[in-house]
Amino acid sequence: MTDRQSRRSFLTRGAAGAASGAVLASPLAGLAAAIDRTPRSSSPSELRITGVRGGLIRGQHSLFVKIETNQGIVGCAEGVDGVYGSYYVMKHIAERHLIGKSPLDVHRLQEEMRRGGLFKGAQAGMYVCVMSALETALWDLVGKALGLPVYQLLGGKFRDRIRVYCDTAGSRLEPAEMGRRAKEDVEKYGFTAVKFDIDDVNDPRKLDRYNWSVSLPELERMVAQIAAVRAAVGPSVDICVDCHGRFDEQSGHRIAKAMEPFNLMWLEEPVPAEFPEAYARIRQETTTPICGGENWYLTYGFRRPLELGACDVVMPDPVAVTVTICFSTTAAVGVATRTKSFFESPARIVSPSTRTPSGRLEKAT
Repeated sequence: MTDRQSRRSFLTRGAAGAASGAVLASPLAGLAAAIDRTPRSSSPSELRITGVRGGLIRGQHSLFVKIETNQGIVGCAEGVDGVYGSYYVMKHIAERHLIGKSPLDVHRLQEEMRRGGLFKGAQAGMYVCVMSALETALWDLVGKALGLPVYQLLGGKFRDRIRVYCDTAGSRLEPAEMGRRAKEDVEKYGFTAVKFDIDDVNDPRKLDRYNWSVSLPELERMVAQIAAVRAAVGPSVDICVDCHGRFDEQSGHRIAKAMEPFNLMWLEEPVPAEFPEAYARIRQETTTPICGGENWYLTYGFRRPLELGACDVVMPDPVAVTVTICFSTTAAVGVATRTKSFFESPARIVSPSTRTPSGRLEKAT
């Protein structure tokens, strides 16, 4: 069975299975037909980029890009978070560095985009988000042109299955509701790890919304919430907690210590990403594993945190196929490789974001 037949049969079966819900059947059948019509091989030596199109979607939260070629093959990707107003950045990069070039030279094009933006913001932020989306689209395009999955182009796979956790709910829920949702994720959907946010800039328990410290009532609320989650899922399910970098070092330390009884899988970004030294000090003073990386850009951004031993878990924000947040697919591979060299046993690497059929956000580990 060919790859195209396999994809089409899968989607066709999905459409048939949705016959009881006519709303779903038609889009699935249409997607199967679209995949059938999409060119998936080429004359590589003659392949050239002819255009780059894009647009802001999801309330300008995401930049969707499409790279077109002279052989009808297209590469698609999405950049999220740091992309507000980035459409013209995309056009500038494409016109200067991509149009007329062979998309097969991914590393060279990525380096030209980066070097060409050294005085335009290519160190971090919006420029890197746009560059990463374009680079990911190049990988998508090359995979289609050569008839290979992107993971094969990057050196092959280690495993056939990956564990995912369910990013479950925000910090405004009552402890009992947090526990209920966690239990549902485990028992109904089969997750073995769940994640909850515990920071809330609008929490009335805060001293004020501009204060980086954690108040005692705020800390008590956090403890009550995660205690309810642990009680609901039992001792064998992993729990992750995210602070989104919204606390100062002293508060990050207090939160990490308060979370110790719950045996977390990790505490994510307890302090702002700009202070890897604070990460390292918090990590040295708690048994709670510390996670960071969503706001460190490119491989260079991870050098100092790795040298300091800032994290137990490294969480870059790339995705190998469709969604890139803070750096490129190539950088993701580089960070994974470099991380291994800083630890006697490889540190845990947490990576791509994806959407589940239920609409909940997962991340693969």
